[in-house]
Amino acid sequence: MYTSIKNIQIIIAILKQYNIRHIVISPGARNIPFAHSVERDDFFCCYSITDERSAAFFGIGLIQQLKEPVAICCTSGTAVCNYISAVTEAFYQKLPLVVITADRDEYCLNQLEDQDIPQMSYFKEITKASVNVPIIETIRNEQYAKRLVNTALLALNHHGVGPVHINMQVAIGPQEIEFNTDRLPELTVVRRHTIDNTTDLKMMAKQLTDSKKILVIYGQSAPASPAIIKSVEKFFDTFHCVFGVELMSNLQCRGCIDIDNAPHFMDKNFFSDAEPDIIISLKGNYLSDLKGILKSDTWSFKHWLISGEGEIADPYHKLTDIFECTAQTFLEKMVELAPPESYNNLDYYNFWNDFVMHLPVPNDEYSDLYVAKRFMDLLPNHSMLHLANSNSVRLAEIFSVKPNVEVYCNRGTNGIDGSMSSFIGAASVSNKPSYLIIGDLSFFYDMNALANRYVGKNIRILLNNNNCAGIFHFTRPMLQNLDNTIAAGNDNIAKQWVESRGFKYLCASNKKEFDSVIEEFMSPVTEGPIFLEVFSDADKNRDKLREYYGMVNTVSVKSHIKNKVKSILKNI
Repeated sequence: MYTSIKNIQIIIAILKQYNIRHIVISPGARNIPFAHSVERDDFFCCYSITDERSAAFFGIGLIQQLKEPVAICCTSGTAVCNYISAVTEAFYQKLPLVVITADRDEYCLNQLEDQDIPQMSYFKEITKASVNVPIIETIRNEQYAKRLVNTALLALNHHGVGPVHINMQVAIGPQEIEFNTDRLPELTVVRRHTIDNTTDLKMMAKQLTDSKKILVIYGQSAPASPAIIKSVEKFFDTFHCVFGVELMSNLQCRGCIDIDNAPHFMDKNFFSDAEPDIIISLKGNYLSDLKGILKSDTWSFKHWLISGEGEIADPYHKLTDIFECTAQTFLEKMVELAPPESYNNLDYYNFWNDFVMHLPVPNDEYSDLYVAKRFMDLLPNHSMLHLANSNSVRLAEIFSVKPNVEVYCNRGTNGIDGSMSSFIGAASVSNKPSYLIIGDLSFFYDMNALANRYVGKNIRILLNNNNCAGIFHFTRPMLQNLDNTIAAGNDNIAKQWVESRGFKYLCASNKKEFDSVIEEFMSPVTEGPIFLEVFSDADKNRDKLREYYGMVNTVSVKSHIKNKVKSILKNI
């Protein structure tokens, strides 16, 4: 029987998955749940050494002879301090020592509690990874704990070998001595694959061949080179997957489907059929609300992450495999190693493509949605587009661009504070017509971006000015006095500032005015920079966007039924 404490169950279960059998245990109260659980499991070989300093060096001796990772475990407080000599030795000898320290609830730190010291920082400079596994009270705690333990144990032999530290918080109370769990949780351990392990990669390529529903999410990236495009198309031809892209992916080629706007029109029935067997994450972050759908515990797909650094990123809490290589290397290697009997059916691609092709088009009533639609339609060939964060990027992503338009947005951390500065910097070294869509809060926050000598003739800035953070009128309309602080209502106008900086200033407050100036604004040929300030009402913008997304029932159900019928007829 195992302890009832969940974070300790997770640690023990993952130790078993990594085949770490030998554990040197020093006596204490805080580590009783761990110690008593592992000593009753025949998988483990436990050693009892009272002196923690000696116990840790004993563990080093085991590693030297067994040539495999060994764990040591002690209670909280100064017991932890006694490990430091041996952990330092393991670090410089490059030995895989797993240091497991019990700890009190973090809320007890510096509260005159017994045996409570800041032990998380003790081994920071002499371990390859140091994690603090929380007390588990929610599913989110549990997901986090699994990721932390995997992160630590994967680091044992990643880019060299060395010790790692797992600090486990142990709840105070009766459960410390409850051993009423007869089975450890079934956990998926994260495996890291290197590109030189051909046998391993052949097995993974076979998994792709056996999977009929593969969704590759190609995130934010620089414009794709011809070599990348060739690799993507060969991968698509081999595995008949879906490459889910957005504007910021800067990838348009065979196999690509724009997924950003699709989630707003999906019903549960659709995604039950669309659920992939495997999701592969390439490149950077992505905007689509598909991310929220994929986080549901309802789904059982596997998640593969392609990471040049080999580090864990597990947004869906279903990560199974990390490939430590570039996206292009992964694509090419999987194609190279794919068995000859690759799955030859475009049903999954056609399923997604049919759905996306039948998404509704916004109507032509005046709102910021209409402004974005007209702007994107008129965006010229071979231009550069920057999108400010929040509402600007979300509106633009509803639409498509020509394949030779480069799209950028500061989505690394999704802040609004430097969108215009980044745009001005990029445009200053580009000979392309350069366009920016930005909201009023983002613009006035970063207005000093125009106060330099690098604003060129190729610059066009469209300011959507609804005198507030309009996104909160869509997502938080129930809040009283919304514009006081949350949406930061204001009456700012850009005219005087931009004219003083040498811009030709245009403005519009309705559809007629907008239509009369938009083509001049979008023209790539001009004598100087142009600024277009478009005024709209945040509540009306919200209503038009809701009206557009309100088509969800009709489009998703119709598309779902249509696909079902096609599938039935094909089988007949």
